[in-house]
Amino acid sequence: MVVRGKDCGAFTYLSSFPNFAERYSFENIKALIKITFGKSSKRTRVAVAKLTINQALQQAIDAHKAGQLQEAYRLYAAILKVQPKHPDANHNTGLLTVGFGKIELALPFFKTALETNPSIAQFWYSHIVALIKLEKSTDAKALLNQAKSKGIKGADFDQLEQRLNDANKALSIKPNSANDYYNMGVIFQEQNRLVEAIEAYNKALSINPDFVEAYFNLGITLKKQGKLEEAIYAYKKVALIKPDFVDAYLNMGIIFEAQNKHERALEIYNKAISIKPDFFDAYNNIIVVLLEQSKLNELFKVCSKVLSINPDFASAYLNMGIAFQEQNKPKKAVEAYKKLLKIVPDCAEGHRNLSALIHYKPGDPQINIVNKLIKQTNISEDAKCHLHYTFAKISEDLSNLEVAFDNYVAGGKLRKKLLSYDIKYDQQNFKKIKDTSKKIEILSKKPIESLSQTPIFILGMPRSGTTLIEQIISSHSKVHGAGELTLMDHFGGSIARGDQVADLDSVFKFRRAYLEELKNLSGGKHFVTDKMPQNFLYIGLIMAALPEAKIIHVKRNPAATCWSNFKQYFSAKGFGYSYSISDTVEYFRMYNDLMQFWDTLYGDKIYHLDYERLTNDQEYETRALIEYCNLNWEEICLSPQKNIRSIYTASQHQIRKNVYKGSSEVWRKFELQLNGSFDKLQN
Repeated sequence: MVVRGKDCGAFTYLSSFPNFAERYSFENIKALIKITFGKSSKRTRVAVAKLTINQALQQAIDAHKAGQLQEAYRLYAAILKVQPKHPDANHNTGLLTVGFGKIELALPFFKTALETNPSIAQFWYSHIVALIKLEKSTDAKALLNQAKSKGIKGADFDQLEQRLNDANKALSIKPNSANDYYNMGVIFQEQNRLVEAIEAYNKALSINPDFVEAYFNLGITLKKQGKLEEAIYAYKKVALIKPDFVDAYLNMGIIFEAQNKHERALEIYNKAISIKPDFFDAYNNIIVVLLEQSKLNELFKVCSKVLSINPDFASAYLNMGIAFQEQNKPKKAVEAYKKLLKIVPDCAEGHRNLSALIHYKPGDPQINIVNKLIKQTNISEDAKCHLHYTFAKISEDLSNLEVAFDNYVAGGKLRKKLLSYDIKYDQQNFKKIKDTSKKIEILSKKPIESLSQTPIFILGMPRSGTTLIEQIISSHSKVHGAGELTLMDHFGGSIARGDQVADLDSVFKFRRAYLEELKNLSGGKHFVTDKMPQNFLYIGLIMAALPEAKIIHVKRNPAATCWSNFKQYFSAKGFGYSYSISDTVEYFRMYNDLMQFWDTLYGDKIYHLDYERLTNDQEYETRALIEYCNLNWEEICLSPQKNIRSIYTASQHQIRKNVYKGSSEVWRKFELQLNGSFDKLQN
């Protein structure tokens, strides 16, 4: 509730007054009201006599805000003595009275304020709230409807209406009715009032311990709260009571995925399918997990099976297309995407994925389709984002550079919004990493046990050539290419950022956890590449925990790197900076600064590889690279395009070709549109 006055621009909530109830007992208030509204004191009469009504009102409001409640009462009373129907004085007196817990006494004041000036939304609000507090829900509802009929509306009134609806439903709850409590839980859940929803579901379960739906919804609500283990327990209870409740298995599997327990997730999804053979949601999740694990042969088997049940299962074609891309089978990928778009012509992601495999020429039928879709007003922002990137690629192929650039900008703006990204997040992280690095650097001098595997970290800015470098190194017979691993951030990110104490114990725990996971991914080989570009953030931790590791920093022309980042749609969510040109440039500046910082600490322990030098003298640079990794020379390392391992990065198409010069100059055709945005980038 707020104090209102004609000359008062800001409202003050009564609840903000300190020690309100303690300072004034009801007996004191009753006496005060008697004095105020019976016969005003000589002092007050004299004071008010020297003031205009507006001046007196302002003084009363000031006293009210300052917690000088007796003085506020006296001034409001003096105003009402002169003008009994003064709306603001009546309203604010009502607020004071409510604050003392004597709500019934406040109603006449709110009523008078409303009758005098029904156009003030706050008067309606205060009166309705008072009625709700008195549990006069019928009267409150009637008054709310009256307010709405006079055009009084807003989010506060919507909340009041919901509150009244909830109150009415709550009143109808029978003490021993599990169904009633369950229904209340559903209402709270829909309103995202999670704590109240959980309480309602638990109350229902205390009455009926076998209430399957209550356990199921409880699981959903607990997951929203981030209480994953409790959610799993709720779903297990569902499965125990009703073993054929397949949605419980589905939701349980999703949680296991979130916990990176992929094998357990697959087990649960398959359990669901064994109960319901046409459970397509479970099939879809299995396909996604297999794709994430690059188990492509298994993926194709599952897709074949599900398509035999439902030939129009679009998700299967989408993921088969992605898998074929990983296997460097562009023709099959194109075929899969075209089948997908035949079933779902407006699948925006399918259009974007297809566009990456095609060089467009005038008259391609997809051009008109995408053009029409992007102009629709009833599509989601996510779909529109995919379509902007698609149309940007089409326009670039057709040399319509202005249109291409505008669509890259529009797509990026939407993607940034959908990710709720703010560059300040990364700025803070970079600072925290530098602040923590000195503590970690001391730990790098401590003795450490021998390695079971030797990690080869390939890092740098995304789109700088890290995928090509991994292809070169993993072509070697003694090296397993593990791809972009999230292990550094998962196990060590909190240490590097200082969110967890950086001491010898935490570093050793990180080392053991990382190496254990790496061994599982190694394919039995001693050397394993970890090609997560952003591991450049964690070089300090790598030096402390894994001093035997090899660190290869890939550098590329700054403008080429920034442009390639900006125009790329990244499926992963950790690239928020890339969807704005200014953010991309700022992120590159921070990356460059951090790499210089690492060089001051660790000097020649970091191998810097220049992408442009590699493309100009492939053999010389490749031999030097292999020698740095302590590997014997193998000629196959000069033919990375022959490496048949699966690749799931934005660079998967380029690295299937022979190493070529000139890729770092492609950005220049957009120099006019960029308008000097890259001029200040450092080499």
